[in-house]
Amino acid sequence: MHREEEGELRWTSSQQRHLVDIGRVTLVSPGRTRILARERRVGSRLDQTPLHLAVITDQPELVALLLQHRASPLIPDRNGQTCIHLACENGSVRSLEVLIRTGIRDLESTNYHGMTALHLAIRSGRRDITECLLEHGADVNAVDLKSGQSPLILAVENEFEELVSLLLQKGAEINGSTYAGNTALHVASGRGLYEITRLLLRSGADGSIKNCHNDTAMTVAKDRKIVDILRGKSSSPCSQNERLRGPIKGRPYSPLSQGAASGNISFSPPP
Repeated sequence: MHREEEGELRWTSSQQRHLVDIGRVTLVSPGRTRILARERRVGSRLDQTPLHLAVITDQPELVALLLQHRASPLIPDRNGQTCIHLACENGSVRSLEVLIRTGIRDLESTNYHGMTALHLAIRSGRRDITECLLEHGADVNAVDLKSGQSPLILAVENEFEELVSLLLQKGAEINGSTYAGNTALHVASGRGLYEITRLLLRSGADGSIKNCHNDTAMTVAKDRKIVDILRGKSSSPCSQNERLRGPIKGRPYSPLSQGAASGNISFSPPP
C-alpha cells in the first residue's frame, strides 16, 4: 500500500465489558508497517496490550496482523499471563492456533499463580484447547507452583471426567501428588466422585498411597458408595439416586472436606 492509512481498532473486551480503544495501526508502504503504541498497556487495572485483547476476544485475523507487525506475545499482563495463557483461560482456540502456528511455544511458562497454559485450559474445561496444547508438546505432568497440582488432579478437582480420561490417555502420571501428598484418587474420593474414582482405579491408581497427614483415599472418603468402590465392591455405573444420595449418615459436605479433597487439609472418617 503506497499511501498512508490510519484506522482505530475498537472491540468489546470480555473482561472490561465496554469498547476499548487499543491503539492505531498505521500502514505506511510495502514492507514498512508499524504499530503505533504497539506495546502500550491499555486499561491500567489489567496492564493489557492490544494483542492481549485481540486474544481474549478471539479475533485470529487481528492476532495474526499484530504478530506480523512484531507485537510481542510474551509480555505478561498484571497477573503474569502471556497471550498463550489468556487464550487458554478464555477459550480462544482460534487465536491459540494462530499463536502456535507462528512459532509461539512458551507452553510451560507460568503465570503469577504458578499455572501453565495447560492448567488454565483444564480449569476452563476446554477439551479442544487441552488437545491442542498436548499435540504441540505441553507437559501433561506439569505442576502448578503454589500447590503442586498436576493437570490431572486439577481436572479431578473440577469434576471434568472427560478431561480426566483424555489426560490419562495422553500419559498423565496417575499417582502423582500435590505438595500436601494428595493424589488424584484422594481428591476424587474426598469429593465423592463415583465415576472418576472408578476411572482412576481402572487406570491403575494406588489406593494405598498416604498423603502428608497419613491419610489414604479410603481415609478421606465421606461417602459409603466411595468406600465400596475403593474396596472393589461396586463396579456398576451409579444410578441417579446414588449420585444424589450424599455422604455417610447424611452429613453434608463442608468447606473442611472440600479443602481436604483439594489437598490442603486432612480430615478423619466419620464414626
